[in-house]
Amino acid sequence: MIQIQDTYLQEHAKLLPGDYDGIWESDGVDYSLLDPVLLDFSEHRAAMKVEYFGELFPVYLKEAPGQHFADFFRTDRNEVEKV
Repeated sequence: MIQIQDTYLQEHAKLLPGDYDGIWESDGVDYSLLDPVLLDFSEHRAAMKVEYFGELFPVYLKEAPGQHFADFFRTDRNEVEKV
């Protein structure tokens, strides 16, 4: 399962959105079949941005101490919960 951040969906009306952020469920994933780029977070995820034109994070990673990306994506930049 992949969840795309709402900002991308809201900006999708734009002809060329700048990028997107998303999370992917890691349970049951066979990592030997996974594109290594999806686990390369070096250089601010440069390889991922080149390959996928956005950023995809495993759901288990934390954006900040105590906050998983799934929770991070539930609020906007002003930390207001999205509906």
